[in-house]
Amino acid sequence: MKFPDVEMVEDPTAADVFVSLAPLDFLLQRGINIANLPYFAGNEERHAFFDVSDGNNTIYDQPCLFMRANLKTWMKERDVNSVAWPWPVDDFAECVDVPEGGFKYDVSFHGLRLSQARLLSTSSCEQSGMSTDMRFHPDFTGYYLPRGQEMPEGLRRQREFKRSMQESRVALCPEQILGDIPYRFYEAMSAGRIPVLVGSDYILPFADEIPYSSFCLEISRTNAGDAGAIIREFLKDKTDEEIHYCGFLARLYWTAWLNRDDWPKHMRYTVEKHLRKIANG
Repeated sequence: MKFPDVEMVEDPTAADVFVSLAPLDFLLQRGINIANLPYFAGNEERHAFFDVSDGNNTIYDQPCLFMRANLKTWMKERDVNSVAWPWPVDDFAECVDVPEGGFKYDVSFHGLRLSQARLLSTSSCEQSGMSTDMRFHPDFTGYYLPRGQEMPEGLRRQREFKRSMQESRVALCPEQILGDIPYRFYEAMSAGRIPVLVGSDYILPFADEIPYSSFCLEISRTNAGDAGAIIREFLKDKTDEEIHYCGFLARLYWTAWLNRDDWPKHMRYTVEKHLRKIANG
């Protein structure tokens, strides 16, 4: 990964920041203690680590910068310089326009339904009287393979998933792993749809830069069973033009801050913001 307009130096005394190109979960799996890395001692605050994994809940208790896709509130209490990072999702620009004839459904959800939040929220939506397009699968992979090797069933599910988002007013995005923002959330933003985030203990990435409340509906884990009623109330006084505008905002901010194609630029921004914080004490 190349960072724009960044000078690489070989002399550690001339470095402003030490960036680990190995993800945290890679180091963890190999039993590597970050405190034993070269130049770590005395430069702890100037070390930056990156981790896009959902299985690494390790607390490092160090003043480093940690950019983590699975950052939870209880993790940040110890690793105070941690910042939330988005999951890498596809660009669903093809889903942004409302289909001819308008929306067909109120709520869309395609995917795994293994967590309590997903079971309760999807069932609540199905029983709410709203129109829903929901498909439940024991897995939802199959197209995340090298190009040309994708599984036909996975590709079919992806096409149906995109169709469903395009035809729906909101995309239900319940947590699958406690405290982890689901891929569905970022996929909904990418598709220009209102994401309904059901969960707790998560931290939204770039929350200082993205006004999530202007286009996102958040429902706590404890209220997952009332998701249907909450969404119905949210939609009842909104025209489809207003709903589409909220989705437009979601897409706008996903493009500006969360698109994986621009991650190097945003990593640099995040590191520079961290260094300014250090400089200001």
